[in-house]
Amino acid sequence: MKKKILVTARSFGKEPKNFKYFTDRGYEIAENPYYGKILTEDELCEVLRDVDGCLIGLEEMTEKVYQAASHMVRRRCGHSHVVHA
Repeated sequence: MKKKILVTARSFGKEPKNFKYFTDRGYEIAENPYYGKILTEDELCEVLRDVDGCLIGLEEMTEKVYQAASHMVRRRCGHSHVVHA
């Protein structure tokens, strides 16, 4: 079974070529049911439960979100939307 990655960063768009790095390495890109908007805390928690990794856009990474994604290894880069857990 392929591992799934969720992408919320709208800058990636939906073009398959933008995900080639991941798909070439055997990952499946998970469908983002909220594509085109910044996800709320609850929406982000919902979609992170069923994926193995994520590329987050402008969503706020709260403690609740980190708990929902606790099955993932954390690697962070970015800016003010990171809540250090």
